Amino acid sequence: MRASGISTPPSIYTAYKKYEEIVDSPWNGFQLDVGVIGEGSTNVNRTEPPLVQYLAERGKIKQVHMRNIKGELNDFQEVYPDEGVIDLFKIMRIFRDAGYEGAFLPDHMPASLGDPGKLQAFAFGYGYIHALINGVNSEVS
Repeated sequence: MRASGISTPPSIYTAYKKYEEIVDSPWNGFQLDVGVIGEGSTNVNRTEPPLVQYLAERGKIKQVHMRNIKGELNDFQEVYPDEGVIDLFKIMRIFRDAGYEGAFLPDHMPASLGDPGKLQAFAFGYGYIHALINGVNSEVS
C-alpha cells in the first residue's frame, strides 16, 4: 500500500540526472556502479547506455564498479561479469568514446566453495575488465 502523497518513483535515469544537477561542480560526481543501475531498471540495456553516456560526457563519473546481474528491478542476482544481462562491452565503448580516464573495479563478485575469499573471482573480474578495455581500444587502434 502506498502512503498518501507518494507518487511513482522516478526512472533511474531521471533520478541520477536530478542528483547530478544539484551541485554544478567538477568535484560533484559518482562512484558509478554499473550493477546498481541494472538493479534499478526494468530494461537495463535500454536504460543504462544513455545514463552512462550522459554522466561520462560531463565528467561526472569518478570511479566505476563493473558488476553484472541476472534479472532486473526487485528481482536480480549478482553474477560474474560474463554471465549477466548488462552489455558491459557496450558500456565500455561509451567510456572510451567519452574519454573517461578513471578507475574500473570489479565489485560484489560471487563466492564459490573453492574460492570462499573471492580471490579468484576478483582476479577474474580484473582480467575481464582488462579484456573489455583492450577489446574496445582495438576497435579504434
